[in-house]
Amino acid sequence: MELLYRFSKLFKDYLGVLTEESIRKNFVLIYELLDEVIDFGYPQGTSTELLKAYVFNEPVVIDTPKLLSQLKVVSFVYVLFCF
Repeated sequence: MELLYRFSKLFKDYLGVLTEESIRKNFVLIYELLDEVIDFGYPQGTSTELLKAYVFNEPVVIDTPKLLSQLKVVSFVYVLFCF
């Protein structure tokens, strides 16, 4: 569980937000991050500062208005099903 939390934090550091669209548009970057963090099946350092020296891809920026509309839908669905 700790490794999954660190991955989500690392992806948020690089992508800004962690949504389906940001994952799709930045698949190559995420793959490169996974490749650097996991060596021969064993987790290595997940520090953003440490990985900047080894990761060369730049993130693709997601449109803010579209992102806000997605967050509103997610919030609505959460309220609808959780209460």
